[in-house]
Amino acid sequence: MNIRELSPSYVASCRPEATLASAAALLDEHDCGILPVVDDAYRVVGVLTDRDICMALAAHPTSAAGLCVRDVMSTEVRTIGANDTPAQAMRAMRSHHVRRLPITASDGTLEGILSLNDLAMAAQEVHPDGRPGPTLTEVALTLKALCAHHRRHELPARDQLIRI
Repeated sequence: MNIRELSPSYVASCRPEATLASAAALLDEHDCGILPVVDDAYRVVGVLTDRDICMALAAHPTSAAGLCVRDVMSTEVRTIGANDTPAQAMRAMRSHHVRRLPITASDGTLEGILSLNDLAMAAQEVHPDGRPGPTLTEVALTLKALCAHHRRHELPARDQLIRI
């Protein structure tokens, strides 16, 4: 089993010069939480998440129409190839703390996107035909690794909590 078999055949994407307003509309229209950002040749140059948009709007005194995707997108993108395996995808997700991986061709062009949800929906206890695919245990271990806080913060005492 390879990534191509697990991922949806369509992926929404945006350009770096798009506004956050138009990117948010795409996220809403396609019911997704991430947009690969592509250049003129459809190569992945970044990713934009719904969280990126929220944090940018909270930090900047402007509207979503006043900020461009390039201003807030992540440029350190982890990708996976369409012929890679679910095990390779889950290792990448765990090691880079990401829930979604753009799927790219060898030239870096966008072919799709794989989410932890896709892996969970394909997971089985044991594959009846013997094909290698994600198991329930592997998906659960990946989710556990992603849920672990990767930045340890010491929590203040209860009487020191900051209230807004």
